[in-house]
Amino acid sequence: MGLLSMFKKSNEEEYLKKISKLEETISIKDKEIANLVNEVESFNKFTPRQLEVFEKNLKENREEIQRLKKYLKAYCIPYNFKEKYTYKIEIEKFFASSRFQELNSVLEENNILYLQDLNLETLEELSGKVKNIDDAKKKYGEFLDKKMSWDIVTQLNKGERISKIYSKNRKFINILGEEYIEFMDDLKNYNFDNLVDSGFSAEQIKEFRNKRDEYYLDKRVQN
Repeated sequence: MGLLSMFKKSNEEEYLKKISKLEETISIKDKEIANLVNEVESFNKFTPRQLEVFEKNLKENREEIQRLKKYLKAYCIPYNFKEKYTYKIEIEKFFASSRFQELNSVLEENNILYLQDLNLETLEELSGKVKNIDDAKKKYGEFLDKKMSWDIVTQLNKGERISKIYSKNRKFINILGEEYIEFMDDLKNYNFDNLVDSGFSAEQIKEFRNKRDEYYLDKRVQN
């Protein structure tokens, strides 16, 4: 299967499995490199042949990691295992169908506002008390198995669209669009100070930066 086929929206389940496998492989390769380095450092003496084998293994592992990271980066999938984030999903967005309206109200009353606040035990407690709870449990179980809609996958990994968070400033949105910056996660390394050249005041730039930081503080979850 080619790379383009691997990432088609029409096969979201396969997409998620592929991503999970790539991430797992990168993590394993990172550990293999660390183990090889530690092994080399533990020897006071080693033969030229041992050196050759170690160097070959290190080179192959590092090349494989870079190859896999290129695949993930090409499709904007985060792969930084030391600092990897996901973003909160609103309960009402996850249970978006009208048949879950009662469930959403009950969860909100219990201060469960985000998908990350939910668990199967909570849904079990609502069995027989809320309409369509079995459908909700099935949908949530599929989420735990990494079966979810493309919109949920995108928000989980990339956050909200910038156009939603900065909806009151079309000029700023257009500038970001020209740089192919579409989601809040894309702003993590953005240099707001460059906006001076586009005619924004220091106060406006500060407001843009603060809005991003507030969003990260409220919606970002470190894994």
